[in-house]
Amino acid sequence: MSPQELERAGIALFGERFRSALASALGVSKGAITNWFQGTPIPGSVIAAITAWLRIKELTGELPPSSPGSDQAFDPSLTQTRGRKPKYAGLLDLPPSALPGIVIDPDIMSGEPCFAGTRIPVQVVLDNLGAGDSEEAIMKAYPSLPKGSVTAARKWARELGLAGGSATEDP
Repeated sequence: MSPQELERAGIALFGERFRSALASALGVSKGAITNWFQGTPIPGSVIAAITAWLRIKELTGELPPSSPGSDQAFDPSLTQTRGRKPKYAGLLDLPPSALPGIVIDPDIMSGEPCFAGTRIPVQVVLDNLGAGDSEEAIMKAYPSLPKGSVTAARKWARELGLAGGSATEDP
């Protein structure tokens, strides 16, 4: 996420005077926000949270939390998601068809997103793609991966705006 994309997202979520509200919602200082605008890399968890908030706002019209921990007003499904990683909790309102083949379950790998029917985290496939491995090589290295897992991982990266997501897409 570039500083320009961060600014567009901040305005879309909180309006023109978004910096304080964004800092409060993320639980960071306004200085951290300023640093990101000056080129300091934006952490993946921040990108994931902002992307999820934008997606939820698009789907439901709801605004993000005003501070960390107040997500229940924004995402009522959090009352049913104890144990899940907070950075993925906002995605739970998406229909299963939005991210097919990916499961977020607190009883599987402590809530880390995994491929359905396995304990293989999505991040493992993304890391392999980022290292230049082909789909064939990944499927050979992880024979229990269901068919379509590499495509699902690419979609996951695009949905969350993860670093390297666009680099791993099919042309």
